Amino acid sequence: MLKKAKIFLVSEMNPELVQSIFMKPFNTVQEAYDNAVGELGNDSKVLVMPYGGSTLPILNSN
Repeated sequence: MLKKAKIFLVSEMNPELVQSIFMKPFNTVQEAYDNAVGELGNDSKVLVMPYGGSTLPILNSN
């Protein structure tokens, strides 16, 4: 996933730990969303995974 997407993590985990596992830490979903749109633009696509720790995304290579 990290080769194709940036992963923003909203959690109570220590931010340094989150960064050490190659994710960008945020305190709120709104803060993470605003940052993603700020980086990628208003026409970007953002995937929100409410239970990301127990979800396995599958990327279609098409």
